[in-house]
Amino acid sequence: DLRREQQTLTGTLADLKQQRQAALQPISAASLQIYQELRPTKRGQVVAPMIDNMCKTCRSTQTLTTAKQVRAGKELVYCTGCGRILVFS
Repeated sequence: DLRREQQTLTGTLADLKQQRQAALQPISAASLQIYQELRPTKRGQVVAPMIDNMCKTCRSTQTLTTAKQVRAGKELVYCTGCGRILVFS
């Protein structure tokens, strides 16, 4: 049973790696480097959703300018509270 489970998990891991590679294609090298540098300092959670102008990770309310930049999605925008990369949700 354990060997069967190991084979299933190995297959799942391979599928997830392929999905990750596909998801990385549209991301610039500079943005990916920033993400990799932030990972250790943010305990693996570099990206935070912004809902109603609030970072859902630290619950910090963002300025209207910051919220507008996040909604535009043209550049990386950081939470003014926790420093994570904000995405519009």
